[in-house]
Amino acid sequence: MHNRWIVLIAGLIMQTILGGIYAWSTLTPWLAESYGISNGESGFVFGLSIAVFTLVMVYSGHLLARKGPRIPALIGALLYLAGYFLASRSHGSFPLLLLAVGVIAGSGIGFAYVVPLSVGMQWFPRQKGLITGLSVGGFGGGAIILSSCIEAGKLSGISLDRFFLFYSLISGSLLFFASLLLSSPPASTGKELGEMQVHQNVKKPMLLSILGMFSGTFAGLLLVGNLAPYALSKGLVEEMTVLSVVLFSVGNLSGRIIWGHIFDKTGYRVIPWSLLLASLFYMLLRF
Repeated sequence: MHNRWIVLIAGLIMQTILGGIYAWSTLTPWLAESYGISNGESGFVFGLSIAVFTLVMVYSGHLLARKGPRIPALIGALLYLAGYFLASRSHGSFPLLLLAVGVIAGSGIGFAYVVPLSVGMQWFPRQKGLITGLSVGGFGGGAIILSSCIEAGKLSGISLDRFFLFYSLISGSLLFFASLLLSSPPASTGKELGEMQVHQNVKKPMLLSILGMFSGTFAGLLLVGNLAPYALSKGLVEEMTVLSVVLFSVGNLSGRIIWGHIFDKTGYRVIPWSLLLASLFYMLLRF
């Protein structure tokens, strides 16, 4: 089946589920209440997951180039399911939770994350900025859904073990079926794909790119991983901490899509302007 809209929707579903890791901080109070896990331990689980996700993503890119999109996506789906299923059996064991979410589920995110992004750009070579924005926007917006589910689950009185179990089965199944819908474009779409690949092979100052990406993502992930505990420390009620994560995710989602679309219209000139705008808003926080 070669339908680029089906591929795009499947990719968005995958990214939205994988982006649930951005809602991890809203689990911190529940982890403390149910398992006695401290804010620092909860943050370490999140940090390890992001680190493993980043490292595995490099290998996933090589696997994607050799085997196509379905293999790494399916591996990612199974690892994600296995990680949260194991978390449902941790019963408060911090080492087991660290292994389950930090290593296994983190590896699942790493295997699956790069696939919708790469395949989406292949199917829509003339709208790379917008498609990239939609893909990573789904990842950024995943916290909206999961943080709301976490709050609903806690209010319903369900145990955290049971919540992890249901989440592993539902999210893992959705990832698995979405992975089956992914495919690369047929070779006949040739010319535009060839132009994109030539463009991607142009040498770039990789060290500066990596440094810039690290600086930006480190700051953002530091905020994401500690947003709910920080809000609680300032005296906000728990419902408001969930709202803070949701609002952050809305900004994250919309910003990725909007700037991706602007990039398609203006090219690389938009990057320094977006960074300047971000710096001005950060300065406002001082007041």
